[in-house]
Amino acid sequence: LLCFVMYQRQNHDGIERLLQKFKEYVLFTENYFEEGLYHYVHFFMQNRLQHTGELSSVIDQFLKDESGKDGYTLSPIFKQELAFAYYTEERFEQVIETMQDYHLPSYITHPLDVANFYEIQAILASSYNAIGERKKAVELIIDVKQKMNNFPHSTFKQLVEAHYEQLLY
Repeated sequence: LLCFVMYQRQNHDGIERLLQKFKEYVLFTENYFEEGLYHYVHFFMQNRLQHTGELSSVIDQFLKDESGKDGYTLSPIFKQELAFAYYTEERFEQVIETMQDYHLPSYITHPLDVANFYEIQAILASSYNAIGERKKAVELIIDVKQKMNNFPHSTFKQLVEAHYEQLLY
């Protein structure tokens, strides 16, 4: 939780330190649900802090390796982070393949999780635009922007607004 708070406040200095402490805790507890949470937070932060490398292959391999453990690795949040990594790597077709039929599950209701979903939808819109499907991109980004209007200011909302501005102006 502290990593997300630091990220929302754009205080990136301590995130790596917190992630290291979280990793040590997970190694101590040997609880695979907490391990899954650690990996999600790690992938999220790596994506948002724009670390270089082939993060998509790391996330994809993690999903393959962990798919037999009670399904936590198959949760939507990992799929969203995989799409974000593809976008960062400018693999727009893979973003679309990963997210085109994806819908926010009804059990995801926390405002930050919902805002994260809309952020990924904005990335999907930009990916459509990058491959030449401008009409689909514009329709999607307008829908996403309207849905984000009532959300409080956050880095998620900033990203949606940046994609909106880029696509429409």
